[in-house]
Amino acid sequence: LSSSSAASDVYKRQDLPNISTLTGVPVGHMKLVIKYIATYQTQEDMAFLLNLSNARVAEEESDNFLKASQLLLDKLPLRHKSFPHASIVKLLGIIPTNAHGLSNGGAGIYYYSSQLEHSCWPNCLYTSSGFSISIRAIAPIKQGEALSICYIKEYLPFGERQAQLLQRYNFICECDLCCVLPDRCRAFMCQSCAHGIVSPIGNGNKWACNSCDCTINAALINSFMEEEALIRDRVIDDQNLLPISTKLIHESHYIFYRSVEHRVLMMCKRLTLQPHQTEELLVYLLRCLDRVVPNGYAQKHTYYELLGKVRELLEKEEGKVDAMNRCNEIRKLIYGD
Repeated sequence: LSSSSAASDVYKRQDLPNISTLTGVPVGHMKLVIKYIATYQTQEDMAFLLNLSNARVAEEESDNFLKASQLLLDKLPLRHKSFPHASIVKLLGIIPTNAHGLSNGGAGIYYYSSQLEHSCWPNCLYTSSGFSISIRAIAPIKQGEALSICYIKEYLPFGERQAQLLQRYNFICECDLCCVLPDRCRAFMCQSCAHGIVSPIGNGNKWACNSCDCTINAALINSFMEEEALIRDRVIDDQNLLPISTKLIHESHYIFYRSVEHRVLMMCKRLTLQPHQTEELLVYLLRCLDRVVPNGYAQKHTYYELLGKVRELLEKEEGKVDAMNRCNEIRKLIYGD
């Protein structure tokens, strides 16, 4: 369910922006519902859609769906007015819960991929071209193992991941990354060995070093968290493109990564990036991504491609080839041959 010429004939007649203003329901969600109404043919289709999960259960949001569904029915052509009112209400919640964003700016519900479960450490990812969706494995998958994709950005700490999933999809994640694996983007310097990185495990009840078996006591954890709080709102000054190292916080900590990524985006937007600066920043971002998100990740493909172009401008042929080779490796993993 993503496009239909018949649906276009229906929704172009409706004042969807006005309904959206009155109810708060996004225009895009209503367009998908109307497209389904226009192309609805079988009870099997209806059963499939209505059996998908619905995270939109808050009373206020449900009231808005009721208002929007009635306004949509009032404006639909006569041939569609028999469509069940209760089904429209459910679809308005099901669609934002299960729709995939598309590269063309739209969104769609798909028979198989909309049933994939979430994991913050997924074994698959999806890409789109036009209205087509492709699902590819990015990690070994055992027979009988559930296929999973990540519903949110992957370079997020445990607390932010849980908050976003609860707010947008109404569930608490219990994937391996949230329960038994280290939260790699909260990275601290081990105080017992030279190169170890300490991270909380899952929700933070346990902490561990990736290099040694040292004990992370409560006093050290408090020191980590106090330092983390101090840098959370710190702005990197213009004389230091990259984060200034601290004795406690590793360079790949999400606060450092986020500030540098924001700097790159802002400098690109303002067209103020210089090639040498750009190279330094991209190398840092990719170093962090390779440690924290080792599997296929679309942002890596973008950054390696940009790094290759920058090194070409700097006439660094060997570095350019290395960057483009990595770009192509990740492209094949994400998009296939």
